[in-house]
Order: sequence, then structure tokens, then C-alpha cells
Amino acid sequence: MSRPGLKGSSSQTENKDKYSYFLTSKEYEAFEVEKLHFCSWLYMSGRECVEIGLQIKLKDSFDKIKFDDSGNIRHLSLTVWIPWVVKGDDVRSLYKEISNKENAQFIFNDACPTSTNIGEWGDADGQILKFKHRGVLGVMPFDIVTNDGRVDLDIRVPREYQAKDPIYGRFVLPVLNFRPTFHLKTVTNDTYAYNVNVGQLRNAPKDLPTNERCCLKDVFCIHIVPSSYCQTFSDPHSFVNLRFLEVDHYKKYVANQDCFERNITQDKYIVSFNKITSPDEKTSPTAAYNFFSLFTKDCIGSKQIWCSILINIGCAIIVSCVAWVCGQYYSKHKLAECNHAVPSCQTNAYSTVH
Repeated sequence: MSRPGLKGSSSQTENKDKYSYFLTSKEYEAFEVEKLHFCSWLYMSGRECVEIGLQIKLKDSFDKIKFDDSGNIRHLSLTVWIPWVVKGDDVRSLYKEISNKENAQFIFNDACPTSTNIGEWGDADGQILKFKHRGVLGVMPFDIVTNDGRVDLDIRVPREYQAKDPIYGRFVLPVLNFRPTFHLKTVTNDTYAYNVNVGQLRNAPKDLPTNERCCLKDVFCIHIVPSSYCQTFSDPHSFVNLRFLEVDHYKKYVANQDCFERNITQDKYIVSFNKITSPDEKTSPTAAYNFFSLFTKDCIGSKQIWCSILINIGCAIIVSCVAWVCGQYYSKHKLAECNHAVPSCQTNAYSTVH
């Protein structure tokens, strides 16, 4: 039995809007999303998972949000609309992974010399990462609740975090109920088509609160696929670069997360990096972003070779059978003509003699 939405299921046609993503919040006036990271993983085993990261810049109006009963934490609620997620999916926070400065260097591609705790209780209240080039980033813990079509985040910002530097949160979810890609397989080619849309209202769910959409500036779309696939198409307006995955750093990053596959080898995976910046000078809640990429692998292997051999043998047999039938038909009718002609010849000869 195939899982819903995967190859062999009819969900691909029933869920035509499974590739649009949105960000909403009741406190949308208190912050803006500077960067959205969409990172998809396709493993050689066929297993898939998706990471989503959010870099948030707090506005002055954030100070108006009241502290909770502890008097130390402000809560920032944000909903990520992911059309193929369902209630009960095992969505996990990557706070522990991102707050590690070695992992942060791998994710953000920048040296991170120092990291410090925000509160007095170790790293439970968040970490401040100081990068060499991108400046300071506050990594915050958050709670996750999954529902059909969305992931609700409750980001906890401690009182001690008084800086106006952006904060960051990241989570990962396995692909179980609907594949966020088109998988097209023929005799000679195996193709994955990635069509990622962010903020396109024509594909919006009916219960989306459009008046609570968050301001969004930069969207990064990253695909990690086996190196046996070639990127046969990418939008030149969004494509940045293509490189091999840094396996040593990757293994440290995923060491404690079951969503990822850990046992991979060097030079077996490539990373396709794409980016789109809001066309407006300022962040806009109405901006829409589209990423489309194709990854293709030639399937000329032993199966295809044997298939070609069998087809050739079959064609040869068919041609031989047709030739034999035609030969039999020709011989039979030729013999019948001769048998019909011989008596006439004999009669004429006898008449001539006598």
C-alpha cells in the first residue's frame, strides 16, 4: 500500500495546491520576517524531509506585548502554513542544533567565534551567536503544535534579550503524507520537479487569515539531492550556486535528529541554492515568491539494457514469424497456380502430336 500523496496515489491530482506556503501572525505588526529558509532533503533511499527557518526582526511595537505570568517571557505566535502537513506529524525544533556555534557556521556559511547564553538558566532561554560577517543573531526556543495544513509556533523571547538584533528559529518535519515534489519516472529518465510557492493567494487555503500575513523580505530555497541527479533547469533570476554537501559538518548537525539520514558519504549529495528578494524596497505582506527546479537522472542501467535486448529479440521473432507466414502463403499460392497450369499444357501437347 502506498502512502497518501506519494507515488502510486491519486492525491497528486486531488491536491493541486500542495505547493504554496504562507506566514501569518496575530502580532504581525510587532515584527517582520527578514529571511525565510526552505530547505528540502531528498536521500538516495527515497526518504524526504523539509527544514524551515525564520529570521525575525523585532519592531519597537514588540515591547507592547505583555510578559506571561512568570514576568520574564514574551510570547510571539506565528503560523507557518504548510499544505501537506497533517495533525500529529512529528515536527521537531532544531533549537539545540542551531544554537551550537559549529552547526551555526555550517548552516549560515559564516564563522561563529562566540556564543553566549541569554538568561541565567544555561541555554534554556536562548543563545546569542556572534558571526564574523552577518553580525549578531539570537536563537530562541519555541513550542510547536501541528494541525492540518499548518504549524503553529510559540516563540519565547526572554526579558534579558534587550537587543534589537534579529532572532532565529528553525524546525524540521518528515515528508509522510504528501510529497512536496513531482516525481516523474520513465524508462530512460528519473526526474524530480520542485515547485515552491510562497505567498501566492490564488493557492491560499480557505481558512487563511489574509489580513494577518507577515511582512517578508528574502526567501531562500535550498534543495539537497543525490549527486547522481543533474539540475536540468533552474530559474536564472533565483539560482545562486550549486555545490557538494559538506558531509562532516552535516553529520554533526543531524547527530540527534531521526528525521535526517546520518550514514551518507562524501560527494554523494549536491546543494542547489536559490534566493529571491522582495521587489519592494521594504518588506511586504503581499509579496509572492516562486521557485522551480528540475533534477534529472539518466536510467540507462542493467534493467534498461535487458529491456532493450528483450525488445530486439521480440522484434526479431515477430519479423521472422511474419516472413515465415508470408513465405508459406506465397509458396502455397504459387504451387496452386502451377497445378492449375500443368494439365492445360499436357492437353495442348497431346493435341499437337495427334
